[in-house]
Amino acid sequence: MSSLEELLRRPEVSYEAIRNLNHASRDLRQNESKQIEIEIKYAHFVQRQLKEIEKFKDLEKIRIPDTIEYSKICGLSNEIKEKLKSYRPLSLGQAPGFPE
Repeated sequence: MSSLEELLRRPEVSYEAIRNLNHASRDLRQNESKQIEIEIKYAHFVQRQLKEIEKFKDLEKIRIPDTIEYSKICGLSNEIKEKLKSYRPLSLGQAPGFPE
């Protein structure tokens, strides 16, 4: 059996439809019900973005020495080597192609 929250996560289900199914006694204003619907439907995406932000913060902590010779790093494409050489990022978070 699905919870009402699980049902609301489905794109084809609206808060209004669930309210009618559940015979909710408390009527919410339209903007309140819409806010609930948006928060539930997009909670997964927001959590994923927050995790990406945390990863990026970790990459920002990893400093790249200014003496590094990108041309000598194996495994990087020539295009990335050129971008790194011209941009000279201070951290992995600033480097083109990161995070991927």
